[in-house]
Amino acid sequence: MEFKNPQCPFYGFSVLWRVQDKSKNPNNCALKMDLCGKIEQGKNPDWERCCANTKEFNEDLKELLNRVRVYSTELFDKGGVSLEYWIDYVMKPIKQV
Repeated sequence: MEFKNPQCPFYGFSVLWRVQDKSKNPNNCALKMDLCGKIEQGKNPDWERCCANTKEFNEDLKELLNRVRVYSTELFDKGGVSLEYWIDYVMKPIKQV
């Protein structure tokens, strides 16, 4: 399967008060506000295998899905998108034709 982005919706971002903004450091993790742990291990970002991807975190995340805005260069013309939209965008594979 091929994906548009690294397989983590928080990879490459820094967080500024309810806004997830594309970071100047492309290896940042928005949750750690520091270098992605998978990158530190020499692996690709992978939300499914991330230590931050817990049941408790995902419960908290549900409350933020439509309150947090994501601003990324590839969706810049949209004026930011909801975190829910971004997660779907990042985690869906490219459709095979």
